[in-house]
Amino acid sequence: MSPEDLLYTVSIILFLDLIILVSLSYYFKKLSFQFLRFGTMAMAAEAVAQVAFFSWAANQALTPLILVGSVAKFAYAILIIVSLAHMMGRAIPFKLMTACTLFFLVNAIYSRTVGDDITLHWVLGEVGPVALICTGIYYLISSKDSSLPIYLLSGVLALHVILKLAMPYIASDVGLFSLSYLFSCLLVIVIGVLQLMISSDQMMNSLQDKNTMLANFRQENKRLELQFTQAQKLESLGVKAGGIAHDFNNMLTSILGYASLAMKKLPASSDVRKDLYMVMSGARQAVDLTSQMLIYAGKGAIEFESVDIAKVVDNMSSLINSIVPRKIRLVQKVTRDLPRLKGDQVQLGQVLMNLVGQCCRCP
Repeated sequence: MSPEDLLYTVSIILFLDLIILVSLSYYFKKLSFQFLRFGTMAMAAEAVAQVAFFSWAANQALTPLILVGSVAKFAYAILIIVSLAHMMGRAIPFKLMTACTLFFLVNAIYSRTVGDDITLHWVLGEVGPVALICTGIYYLISSKDSSLPIYLLSGVLALHVILKLAMPYIASDVGLFSLSYLFSCLLVIVIGVLQLMISSDQMMNSLQDKNTMLANFRQENKRLELQFTQAQKLESLGVKAGGIAHDFNNMLTSILGYASLAMKKLPASSDVRKDLYMVMSGARQAVDLTSQMLIYAGKGAIEFESVDIAKVVDNMSSLINSIVPRKIRLVQKVTRDLPRLKGDQVQLGQVLMNLVGQCCRCP
């Protein structure tokens, strides 16, 4: 490859690196995904490595650039594994990173001092980065996320590992080596693009989850609004029922009073006294019902007292007979020695009325 072709190729590769680097940084600022931050740092390390290796290729007298490029490549592998760990929600393998770093440093020092087999030291220098990248591949393929960008990223990383292991053995063929290295650089760019795609997928999933939560909140809000409206209606109905019951109770009091006065004016042998007694009995039952309405409306008081069940049944018998259809014959059998209960006489009578009413509705 001529110097002009090399410069042209380097310019294109570095320009693409810069685009991906800026894109990763921009998406990190917007989305705040940690794996994008480490992906940006990895891309920066890769750009340093590419500049070092391409500069050495242009002027092989600058041998320290090989060490700079190797260190940058190793930094790229470390940053990639940290980025993938954050991406997949896995723990960062600090022990593996430490072991690979120590192995890399020992091999670098040994190769610089002895340097008897360059190919062997090159392969050993790739052991750490390959181990780290393979761990990242394991994180990807073992995750529950089955999206296409995850699969593509796993495949591209695997191909990148293959090239890293093959390059020491094809270094003698300058043309094939240059082509493989350029292809490896392009794979790194694709890795950055896939990280951007994964960040977009995760953002879309997050938005979908938030939309689902928002829809659930809206449904719950509507349900609470309906309950609140129903409660307001019931409260208003209770207030109206309380007012009606109070007025109705005053009317019944007048009926009871005049009926009582009429009974006093009649002789004891009069048959009308029996009719007036039935009027007063029904009025008293109505008074009990209005008291029940006042209790439901929250304006009455429940009076707990010792109650004779047999007496409650006797008092309710006339009213119960009035609600029973004519085709039904009501038979009343109450034991007179029942134990007394502590409760509200009005509410117990209402319970009895409800039970008889339900039985009458049964087929």
